[in-house]
Amino acid sequence: MSKFSVGTFLSLLVAAMLSASSLTETWAETPAEPGESLSREALEQTVKDLLNPLGQITYFGEAAIPGLVEIDLDGATFYISKDGRYLIPGQIYELRGTGPASLVEERKAVERQELLASIDPSDYVSFRPDRDDPTVLTIFTDVDCTYCRRLHQEIDQFLDHGFEVRYLAYPRAGIGSEVYTKMVSAWCATDRNTAITALKNGDEISPRECANTIADQYRWGQRVGVTGTPTIILPDGRVIPGYIEAAKLAEELGI
Repeated sequence: MSKFSVGTFLSLLVAAMLSASSLTETWAETPAEPGESLSREALEQTVKDLLNPLGQITYFGEAAIPGLVEIDLDGATFYISKDGRYLIPGQIYELRGTGPASLVEERKAVERQELLASIDPSDYVSFRPDRDDPTVLTIFTDVDCTYCRRLHQEIDQFLDHGFEVRYLAYPRAGIGSEVYTKMVSAWCATDRNTAITALKNGDEISPRECANTIADQYRWGQRVGVTGTPTIILPDGRVIPGYIEAAKLAEELGI
């Protein structure tokens, strides 16, 4: 789930390099001799010089294949050879007895779990079932999103299947937008659950302001690769992009 296709990325990369002659010169001088490796510091600086104009680098680490370093740029994954000569967009899959497995997705699932574990419970708008061991769904939502509204219309079905729904705000129009302001009002309401339900029903609520983390929630969504809403994160860190019926999700998870 990233905003870059391979074609889009290559177009942006060429444009960025052509628009900055100093960057092109730096890139031309950076690569090591074939078979040699740049120091981690030099390679990391090379990556920053090349990719920072295109977005935020959120991961820089060893790849599963020797000689490559793995990079995340605004949710998209790329690889660069340690000599600084080759840049490869895409993912690495490990062939296992159960089929191909995305090593990138496995890493990101752990990162999502760690991020969610660090979030204060008061940052969520939570709908809880009447049971002690619910299956927690973290859902990045936008109150104006059609499929977010459709999912919320089925909130009782999710609760009946033993799901706890924890909403985080992801105003698709961005920080400071009209929907961002609506979501601030919902999170600042005395009864958040009633407020977010009203907005998802197309009703208006009283404007409110308070100390809130809506902007942080939006950035958390970007970190975990949200590009559309709803985006559902399962307890094991896997992602379900888009709407799904409660009964179908329960069946898929064996609940």
